[in-house]
Amino acid sequence: MTILMDYYRGYEGYGELTVLRRGESGELGITLWDGFVDEILGAISPSSTGWTDLALYYHTHTGWYDEAEWTLPDPRGALAQLEAIDPRALSPTSSEALRAWIDLLRAGIDAGDLIVLRDG
Repeated sequence: MTILMDYYRGYEGYGELTVLRRGESGELGITLWDGFVDEILGAISPSSTGWTDLALYYHTHTGWYDEAEWTLPDPRGALAQLEAIDPRALSPTSSEALRAWIDLLRAGIDAGDLIVLRDG
């Protein structure tokens, strides 16, 4: 596994999430401190029907919270949610982490890779 960006360094000992794209060429990913994950996913607004996609799993503590390694069932829906976040509403590091997450998802979707989340 190759970590492209590490937004966990300096927060060792605290919660982390690793987001990976897994394909024929191997695994590429980013690591995020849970504080950045909370700020990013907390910025997603519910749809008219409630929480959906990535925000649903985050707010109900399911998905990657239930399994050590979890495949994201709807990467396009998650990408749309992340792209809808106003990065100016986030701290500078969370905004940078959001951009890295979006770029990783977009590249994984374009390549047909699985998107895997690991709670660490």
